[in-house]
Formats: sequence, structure tokens, C-alpha cells
Amino acid sequence: MLLSEAQSASGSGTFKVELKTMQRYKALAYQIKALWEKIGVKTNIEIVDTLPTSFQVFLGEFNVTKDPDQYTLWHSSQINLDNITNYKI
Repeated sequence: MLLSEAQSASGSGTFKVELKTMQRYKALAYQIKALWEKIGVKTNIEIVDTLPTSFQVFLGEFNVTKDPDQYTLWHSSQINLDNITNYKI
């Protein structure tokens, strides 16, 4: 969706995003916030201690295996395990 479409559709003229991040990425999160706000994306930062179960944007780390089949990251049967996006088919 284009920002211009989002702004006219909301009527409020602002587009808001919640960015959750771990403490070690706090400085980077604030740099991202500054850049996003330059293009009209109001950004709220929340510092979390663990991988969140619900998020719009997550800035953190997630170690993946070297296996080229990343089944566990996207398959519906892996929700609440390694499918951090909660993607469902």
C-alpha cells in the first residue's frame, strides 16, 4: 500500500507503526524511527526482552539453520514453534 493511499483512507493523515526491538538494537531502532518519520510514518518503539509473539515490525535476531529448506519459518504447522510470523496457509 502506498503511504498516500493509507493517509487518505484513514482520514487522519498519519500512518502509525509499532516497532518492537531488543535492548541491544535500541539505537538502531531510533535511527529507523527517524528515517520513517521523515516520510510520514509515525513510529512507536517498544523494548522487549524476548521474541514477541505479536508484532507489526520486529528488530532483533533470529538464528536460522544452514538448511536451505526453511520450512519451520513459514509453514502453518510450525506456529508457536519457529514460525515467528505466524503465517498460515
